[in-house]
Amino acid sequence: MDRPECMNDFDKLMKCAADGSDHRSCCASWGVPRNCLELCRGGTVAKSCALQHARRALACFRDSGA
Repeated sequence: MDRPECMNDFDKLMKCAADGSDHRSCCASWGVPRNCLELCRGGTVAKSCALQHARRALACFRDSGA
């Protein structure tokens, strides 16, 4: 990540992007591991999960219209 200071607010961004919806099944179908699935409903996860799987989670948010 080019701007590590952004990680401080990353969980807030993902919570807003999830828009209160649960996208865990979509994320699981894209290979997001079980320990990172909270990311897919806007929950807080380890930084390693956020960095590795944010694109997949955001794709699920987009595809569902959230």
